[in-house]
Amino acid sequence: MSGRHPRVTGVGLVSSVGVGTESFAAAVRGGLTGVGEVRDPEYPTYRAPLPALAFDDVVQRYPDVAIATRAAEVCARSGPPVRAGVLAALEAWRDAGFANDDHPGRIALVVAGNNLTADAVHRAEGQFAQREQYVSPRLALSLMDSHLLSVISEVLAITGPGIQVGAASASGNAALICGCRFLATGEADACVVVGSVGRSAPIESRALANAGALSWHSMSVPLSVDRAGFIPGEAAAAVVVERDPPPERRESRVYGVVRGWAERLHASAGPEPRADVEAEVMRQAIAAAGITPDRVAYVNAHASGSVVGDAAELAALDQVFARVADPPWINATKSMVGHTLSAAGLVECVATLIQLELGRLHPTVGLVTPISSTMRHPRIGTLLAADAVALSNSYGFGGFNTSIVIGRQ
Repeated sequence: MSGRHPRVTGVGLVSSVGVGTESFAAAVRGGLTGVGEVRDPEYPTYRAPLPALAFDDVVQRYPDVAIATRAAEVCARSGPPVRAGVLAALEAWRDAGFANDDHPGRIALVVAGNNLTADAVHRAEGQFAQREQYVSPRLALSLMDSHLLSVISEVLAITGPGIQVGAASASGNAALICGCRFLATGEADACVVVGSVGRSAPIESRALANAGALSWHSMSVPLSVDRAGFIPGEAAAAVVVERDPPPERRESRVYGVVRGWAERLHASAGPEPRADVEAEVMRQAIAAAGITPDRVAYVNAHASGSVVGDAAELAALDQVFARVADPPWINATKSMVGHTLSAAGLVECVATLIQLELGRLHPTVGLVTPISSTMRHPRIGTLLAADAVALSNSYGFGGFNTSIVIGRQ
């Protein structure tokens, strides 16, 4: 396995299908979804919310007592978004086999997302309206977007470089790319990259629905001809990427490698996608990976369920793979866990790694009539070759376009 590619040595996931990557793997095998009907007049009818988090129970079982103690103390008064992010980070950290004597100053931390506390701000404003003198001083920190980064840094005692990366719905991919660059420049030997729940305030959700991006009352399936906008989802995901694990962990589990990536803007402050730019970014990522399009066996599509966005992405994919005799398989992880906004790229990175390891793909759950395209849609149990290479796309309002190439080696 080439040392020049960042290696993914740890993964963590908390989503609507369960806590931990094993729950997601089971959902992949069974073609299950966490999307369902949730009655709440302030929010859309169909959502994929977090499951009940038995945070204290999970943390108490964590093998590193010092880390478990810090997690319990720091998160004692935190809400589900922070707790979910910490659980995902803890799973990835343990998965990577880090020990107390690893060098925390050589480990970087990147958190994906912006507007992560919008719903918390909305609720705090309602709770303390006309009673500002009772506002807790803790809110000055906990309502900052960077709060999750600070919490994870304290829990894991990470003292290396740290940064928050915001690129709308492409934040997860952008954060992972940033983490890989920390390794490439030699600023860090390893990087923990985390994306967590960013709950929109009711007014944001209504604005997205009025813009036609979010489905308020209808069930919507990505990549379907009758899609009606995205279904909101809540999830937290984490990956550990390393340049070259030390000798004592060199034979540890490696989920895959980040073989190449590309990101660029398309000079727009609006929500409109650009199929030509999406195609260019995919081509650049594939070229950066040192492969040709015919080596890509599988695409984890951005596929939010947007009427315009899904059509543009498939048009871009048809351009990129126009000369490939056997086009890649394509699926939408958002059909299982909803659109998790700024965490989506990392959720889908973990989903891609799990599918590559299992050697099988999940279907786009609920898909009956796909948008016309040359791409192939898997069913439950569709197999992947052991040397399969995948492409994971994430796009965001405001002209953000990202693609990442992931392989087993």
